[in-house]
Amino acid sequence: MKSQSWLWSLIAVLVLAGGSYGVFVLFGEEPLPQGIVYGNGHIEGREVRIAAEVAGRVIEHHLAEGSKVSAGDTVAVIDPADARDRLRSAQAELASAREVRDGFDSQITTWRHHLKNAEKQRQRIRDLRSRNLASSSDLDQAENAVSEARGRLESLQRQKDAAEEQVAARAAQVAPVSYTHLTLPTNREV
Repeated sequence: MKSQSWLWSLIAVLVLAGGSYGVFVLFGEEPLPQGIVYGNGHIEGREVRIAAEVAGRVIEHHLAEGSKVSAGDTVAVIDPADARDRLRSAQAELASAREVRDGFDSQITTWRHHLKNAEKQRQRIRDLRSRNLASSSDLDQAENAVSEARGRLESLQRQKDAAEEQVAARAAQVAPVSYTHLTLPTNREV
């Protein structure tokens, strides 16, 4: 009898251990990715993040672990050929946006002239209408011409304002090629 109770105790312990392992496998935490270590501790240090003002491929860097870098030192250089290409493209887009904007100036000048002429014509027809020398239809046509000229002028002004915004946006995209040199803002140790 004694040997049977010992056997049942051993089986109960093995079943309990197996069940615990099964629960651990099913509900345990995900394993850490390769290269990640888990632990407790304290690390002191300061992290300085720097970023280039232009995108591109880094062609050289002047960083070695443990080296000291002074503020203003170039720590990396981005391929200036990419920056020059983007600069030329941005300058071309800026020139195009300026041409579009400037094209509205001549149209606005023309429609201001049309508006002045339409207002003068309307006044003439009003004067003639007051003496019964023009019809109501003539006055309606003159009013419509003024409204059309005013509406066209306002529309052109809104389009010019939008073109001004495009010019400003394109001008902001023109980054000098000198932005390809990445410098450190403060003295640090790598």
